[in-house]
Amino acid sequence: MTKLKASVYHLKVTKIIWKLELVCLLMILYHSTENSIRKGFEILSTYEKASGPKMNIKKTKGLGIGAWKTKRLVDKIEWSQSVKGLGVYYGNEANIDVQWQQKLHKAKTKLGIWKGRDLTFEGKVLLIKSLVLSSVGYLAEMQGIPNKYLKELKKMCWAFLWDNKPHTVADRICTLSKEHGGLNMVDIDACIVVKQIKWVNRICQSSEEVWNCIAKYWFRIYDKTFDTQNFLCQCSNLESLDLHKIPKFYRDCLTSWSTLVQKSSVLNKENILNQPLFGNNNVKIGDKPLFFGHWARSGFKKFKDVWSINSGTFVDESVILNRLQNKSNWMSEWVKLKKALKNCNKMAGADNDTVAESDYIKLTYSVSLGENCELHLSNTRKTVGSKKLYRILVYPVKYPTAKIYWGQILNKQFSWQKVCENLIGCLCNRKIIEFQWKCIHGAIYTEKRLRKFKKSNGICRVCNKYEETQQHLFHDCACLCNLWEQISNLIKKVTGESEITILLEQVLLGCSSVANVDNAKIKYINMVIFNTKWVIWKNRNKAKYENIKQTPSDMIRYVKSECRSVAKCYRRNIKELQTYMEKTLHIM
Repeated sequence: MTKLKASVYHLKVTKIIWKLELVCLLMILYHSTENSIRKGFEILSTYEKASGPKMNIKKTKGLGIGAWKTKRLVDKIEWSQSVKGLGVYYGNEANIDVQWQQKLHKAKTKLGIWKGRDLTFEGKVLLIKSLVLSSVGYLAEMQGIPNKYLKELKKMCWAFLWDNKPHTVADRICTLSKEHGGLNMVDIDACIVVKQIKWVNRICQSSEEVWNCIAKYWFRIYDKTFDTQNFLCQCSNLESLDLHKIPKFYRDCLTSWSTLVQKSSVLNKENILNQPLFGNNNVKIGDKPLFFGHWARSGFKKFKDVWSINSGTFVDESVILNRLQNKSNWMSEWVKLKKALKNCNKMAGADNDTVAESDYIKLTYSVSLGENCELHLSNTRKTVGSKKLYRILVYPVKYPTAKIYWGQILNKQFSWQKVCENLIGCLCNRKIIEFQWKCIHGAIYTEKRLRKFKKSNGICRVCNKYEETQQHLFHDCACLCNLWEQISNLIKKVTGESEITILLEQVLLGCSSVANVDNAKIKYINMVIFNTKWVIWKNRNKAKYENIKQTPSDMIRYVKSECRSVAKCYRRNIKELQTYMEKTLHIM
């Protein structure tokens, strides 16, 4: 027991010695001249003899910066122009192009291995997130990503998702969550912006230390000019401000942060008078925000400083003239400000300041920025994580055009979210779910669509009479005869619901809700409908490419076979559907 205590004590002492040695070395390097660095290494060598621990010279590298860029201050260690740390090169000759070329080459090789597999969209999205973005994320966070490599990265990911074929669904739709009709594909631009925003938040929240002093200097470079603490972090648009003297990495971080500020600064009658005058995305001339430093130093920083609440007009020009410290060119600047704020009175008295719910998907949360640039959810003090911050940047977004298209075809309003949720809990195999997703987005190549590319005459290849659209192919075609009536009868036998009828809306978009029918039955109905559509599509392709036409009875037989396969898989896994699956095996 005594030996154990002695070994633990020795371990603690050794850790303390190592920490003291590290602190000593850092202090020497931080408060350093050439002589002090050489003297510091001499002290360390004496210290090593007394304490026992030694610096590993073979693993120690020196990097000279600034005036010491080409000097070799100490001969004991190896001096280099670039140093590698956690897979990233830093230094005077750190070639960022070589680093990104190597990263992208590895990512392309990994995706190439998986290209030969017949993967679904869900599998491809998972591979892109786990193999590609995880490997480039740290480098992008530490050094940023040049535009040419960002384009190459996005091109590689989208080409893998679509098998190097044309994108039949817009990228912005694919990046939506599955509940809103997307594939949950990652928005690479938004991911990089999130990483840069987190950097700004981390730097601004921390007290000034060695690791963040350079960043804080650049973030505060305009504080005196505009007499505002963290001025650059409060701007929602930095477009017309000269940021070229700021290093590119910090410049990109500030630009990303301004995107977040722009998202969070929504104008309404409660907060409009507290909006900043300068660097504000809502106060622009020629699509560029205003930056009048001497106005800010004279106390004109917010809307309320130039607006009279009592009279409902701009303050008198004499008040502005008396307060301004620098009066040169003040009249033209005042005219520009009034022009940019011409809708101030209208916006301040507006009653309806929210975006129409029918046009946009609305978030259940929004972001608020604290005094020191902390990120918090509105009305709470919870810190915003990367995932929620990502959703704040991606949303709100307009609904897919498919919603408007199907509303016009069916001549009725419907819940787009319920249509998309049908695919999330669907019991079909992944290929059929993927096919239905393409159908609701109008991404399958019917003859009508092929006619636009001059690849077809637009006539249905099964009946050879009418134009082939989705509604014709899956519901109205004469060759289907009473197919859907027979499918309805099969569903009635299994579920016991006598009032179920499959109409055009259910065929095209799936069954969202039926009166007095529970969710388990709706899942089963959708499974049968989607399997039937898949069989009809395969029959159409056989008629087109092999000139083989199947009868409705043949298609019914194939539908029963597909449903039996699903029933065998799920009859023991999902209790609420166990009865229907057993009946399916018995009846079909």
